[in-house]
Amino acid sequence: MRATGSVRFGDQELLGRPVHRISRLGVGRTFQTSTIFEELSVVQNLDIAAGARRSRATLARRRRGIPDEVAAALETIGLTGRAGQLAGTLAHGQKQWLEIGCCWCATRGCCCSTSRSPG
Repeated sequence: MRATGSVRFGDQELLGRPVHRISRLGVGRTFQTSTIFEELSVVQNLDIAAGARRSRATLARRRRGIPDEVAAALETIGLTGRAGQLAGTLAHGQKQWLEIGCCWCATRGCCCSTSRSPG
């Protein structure tokens, strides 16, 4: 069934746009089943998500520390103390928070979740 009505972010109509174009406008989404990289650390997951907004030249550059946006996300989602932990070893609720953090790092605009409550 085709959706009717209107979904807007700022002055942009979202309904009918391809997902990648919606993401470029700064709108992300998470799902009940987490889609994190379980074999990577918490901070690596967030750094990859933040890379969606970086130029290609800076993606391959070795970083000397945790980027500010990643550190902010770690604090916001309450996983600062688990930054180096493998994401696959997190509890279910923590994985959901990590996915929300990844969404926030990738878009810095709006993050929509299909879960009623993370964790």
